[in-house]
Parts: sequence; C-alpha cells; structure tokens
Amino acid sequence: MQLRIDIQILDEARLRQMASHRMSTSGFDTNPATHLDEPLSDLLFEALIGSNPDPVSPIDMGVEIISWTGHGD
Repeated sequence: MQLRIDIQILDEARLRQMASHRMSTSGFDTNPATHLDEPLSDLLFEALIGSNPDPVSPIDMGVEIISWTGHGD
C-alpha cells in the first residue's frame, strides 16, 4: 500500500512536544526530551501513524492535512 499525505505544519513546537512524548511511551527511550531534536519527519510519522494508544486530530498535533491519496499495491 502507498499513502501520500501533504501536510502543513502549523505549530512545530507543539508537534515536537507531542511526538516526542508519544515516542517515549511507545517502546522508545522513555525520556521525551531525548526525542525533541529528532528529524521532524520521524516525529511527524510517530505522531500521526506510529504506535499510539490515543490518536488525536492532526490540528491538535499542530499540523493540517492538506490532501492525501492512497492505493494498494
């Protein structure tokens, strides 16, 4: 399957904070501060799609999904 998402970052600090917290609670290093400087693409993936027990809306994460397309291979 392929999924392409066009995203606009509305609040990078909020995205980094939420994603680093999610990374620390989903099997990665348990200190959120460890992840704050990770590449933004890695943090975005973890915030939106990674192993999250409590998905929230993208706007709550500081991003807006502009468009998306997807299809199975």
